[in-house]
Amino acid sequence: MSEKCVKIISVLTSVLLLTVMLISTGEFFCGSSFWFERECSAHENVIVKEYGQDEAVRISEETMDYLLGRSESIDDLAAKGSDKAFYNHRELHHLADCRALFLGALRMRNILLAVSAIALTLLVAMRKAKIFARSYVNTARLATVFVVAAVVIFAINFSSAYDWIHELLFDNYLWILNPVTDDLVNLMTIDVITETAGIILTTWICLALIIGKAIYRKFVPTEDLVTRIRMLMS
Repeated sequence: MSEKCVKIISVLTSVLLLTVMLISTGEFFCGSSFWFERECSAHENVIVKEYGQDEAVRISEETMDYLLGRSESIDDLAAKGSDKAFYNHRELHHLADCRALFLGALRMRNILLAVSAIALTLLVAMRKAKIFARSYVNTARLATVFVVAAVVIFAINFSSAYDWIHELLFDNYLWILNPVTDDLVNLMTIDVITETAGIILTTWICLALIIGKAIYRKFVPTEDLVTRIRMLMS
């Protein structure tokens, strides 16, 4: 196999692994009770004020369990002390759309993990791990730059970027919710969404770079590393 082909496979494998890490990081935080406990404690939204922090956390957890496929339905989800379902018809349809996206991402993660594992095994067997290590580090750095640029764009014009993302992901406008009639928008507020996205991206970048450093040290000989440092310093 030519070196050019090996480099292409290495870059693609790096992209697959970074995607796997991103989806897995998102699943970890979205499915962790400690994160929603932190968010409900930090932001005293309408739901926290009306039902209390414990109920807001419980509802958040059960909602995410549904989105991640850990439960089959939330039609009957209700807050303690309330005689009506927490989510109305419009919200349930939107959550069903969100669930399809979440489950699709998790299925894709599993497929990408299998493909990248096979590709990485092939590269190691061919003794091309050094090329992969360099490709991974460069890809991780490029991904970091891309994420920082995306964050800056969102910060400059959040409303337009937020609308664009939703229009890209959904083929309907059920995501446009009214805080007067729809409790989902009062539970998953903009603060919760942005902070959750922020912790996911920050953790992902740190994890990607740390793993990149470990891979580089593992597969790139020390003399190559020293030479690379000298070249950068010269």
